[in-house]
Amino acid sequence: MNQLAVVDMGSNSFRLVVFGYEPGQMWSVTDEIREAVRVGEGLDASGELSGEAMARALSTTEVFAAFCRASGIDDVVTVATSAIRDASNRDALVERLSLEPRVLTAEEEARYAYLAIVNSTTLENGIGLDIGGGSVQLMQITGRRLERTGSWPLGAVRVTERFLSEEGGSKKEAKALRKAVGGAVEGWEGERIAGVGGTVRNLASAVMKREGIGQFDVQG
Repeated sequence: MNQLAVVDMGSNSFRLVVFGYEPGQMWSVTDEIREAVRVGEGLDASGELSGEAMARALSTTEVFAAFCRASGIDDVVTVATSAIRDASNRDALVERLSLEPRVLTAEEEARYAYLAIVNSTTLENGIGLDIGGGSVQLMQITGRRLERTGSWPLGAVRVTERFLSEEGGSKKEAKALRKAVGGAVEGWEGERIAGVGGTVRNLASAVMKREGIGQFDVQG
């Protein structure tokens, strides 16, 4: 069996997924590792990756690289998203990583989310939503085609640091957060929304648990 490892260096978590496949057959996930690295911690205020965040990123990628070597996986694709993309000192991290990432543009990040949505749902017309730790991407989908994309620095880690206190956020803070997000995405409308990413998955799971709905509808 052939193996391909994909490493996603997100603003909140780093994820390694190993796929096994044979030519002409379906792919299957054979291994997965996820670490809450929070590489984007403090980025919104400083514009830089902190020393602590870079240390966590370096140690995690060392573990991922060692795992791939031990598993005999030579085909490794590594990508980085919002936090590393936006940091003024990103080169100081990238040049020291055990795995060399391709830093995705906001448009590329949105397009990959769109491809995930149209290949795993029946969405014909609507909005694709990707909430990461550092950014939010929206995709306008018409007839299953990508019409336009938008990206804002409103990921879960960033808005938490920007708007919410350590106590969890007051009603006033929550109101300011909603106003900022609502203003940013004004004009984006669709009959359905299909979301991807850990934040969307967690929100969906919480709602489904509250409503007594089985977990099979959350695809991850």
